[in-house]
Amino acid sequence: MKKKVVFMGTPVFAAGILKTLLTMPEIEVIGVVSQPDKKVGRKQEIVFSPVKELALAQDLPVFQPESIKTDYQLLIDWHPDLIITCAYGQFVPKEILYGFAYPCLNVHASLLPKYRGGAPIHRAIIQGEKETGVTLMQMIEKMDAGAMYAQKRVPIYPDDTTEQLHDRLMEAGCQLLREKLPAFLDHKLDAKAQQEELVTIARNIRKEEERIDCNRPKKQVYDQIRGLISWPVGHILLEGKKIKLWKAARTDLDFEAKSGSLIGFQKRLFLKCSDGCVEILELQLEGKSRCSSRDFINGCRKMIQWA
Repeated sequence: MKKKVVFMGTPVFAAGILKTLLTMPEIEVIGVVSQPDKKVGRKQEIVFSPVKELALAQDLPVFQPESIKTDYQLLIDWHPDLIITCAYGQFVPKEILYGFAYPCLNVHASLLPKYRGGAPIHRAIIQGEKETGVTLMQMIEKMDAGAMYAQKRVPIYPDDTTEQLHDRLMEAGCQLLREKLPAFLDHKLDAKAQQEELVTIARNIRKEEERIDCNRPKKQVYDQIRGLISWPVGHILLEGKKIKLWKAARTDLDFEAKSGSLIGFQKRLFLKCSDGCVEILELQLEGKSRCSSRDFINGCRKMIQWA
């Protein structure tokens, strides 16, 4: 008999996990819980989460409490056998965590216990990691601290952005569920406690961290730039104006200039760091559209120092 599952999640990553669950013969997704709709843009238009959009397309009931800590009765009334969560965005109360036939499962985008928290993909790239992964774990009342059932490792390539790594991790999470969820439902997966001494925290990116610190070595600057692509996108300040950096590349070229300067050389654009440069390929001056470095050079020559 199929197990009845309620899925809890919000962003694109979680929607990918839900899409996989909908194809698995062992379970039936009977409902979805997602964060409340948001108003975005100047017109404050209502935008549904990717998980809600997918759920509605599949004619699944959607529950969007402002606070799941106090408003959870509808979820209980659905009478699931199992809750599966992924990037839901709220702490789940014990009544949900321990109220059903199976432990509450979570799909987390890191190799726990490293990078507990809301921005594990960003942080892994910004910290220059060469490997990360996905963990299938039990949800408990402490953030991302539950026992682990399975993991899948994913390499981080030298030029990966958060956007690129996100997609590979999402697919790895889907594979992990296809491989391990049947065994979990048959009580054939052993749980392994996390080693607390190895814990690191992946807090959400703060506003001040979106500014690229060019006084650091070029490797760290490059990691910060690619770790913020394509959200929230890092920026520099030049002549009091914010310039977002949408695409960059490593380079061995270097020039005499102050850290944080934009340098033009042979129709190419470089950002000066403490020990060298990072090449800038796409950028966006505040109030303007995203453009190539060549178009920026043609339109903003006065902001550039020429080598």
